[in-house]
Amino acid sequence: EKAWANITTDGAGSYTLNDGFNVASCTITSTYAEVTWARAFANANYAPTVTCNGSGIDVIIANINFASQTTAKTRIFFTQLWGGPSAIDPTVLGFTFAIRVGGRH
Repeated sequence: EKAWANITTDGAGSYTLNDGFNVASCTITSTYAEVTWARAFANANYAPTVTCNGSGIDVIIANINFASQTTAKTRIFFTQLWGGPSAIDPTVLGFTFAIRVGGRH
């Protein structure tokens, strides 16, 4: 494992890094969360895995857009399945997600 984090969005555009390793920061936008690594990976072929949960949401799916993954950061997009699939805006819905990453430094 080269990086990991447990991050909570507050539903108001901010985040809390609850714990982690090799994470410099996180950016929350209306369409994704972007995690920036404290130490860049050797290439963009590292393997992130993301899980998440939320209050009042039955199922949240988190996925990585590999097209936007760089050696320095990765973007995570969130979808809720309750009531039919729809994108989640992490700036207005509070939830927690965890990311684990393996790869070369």
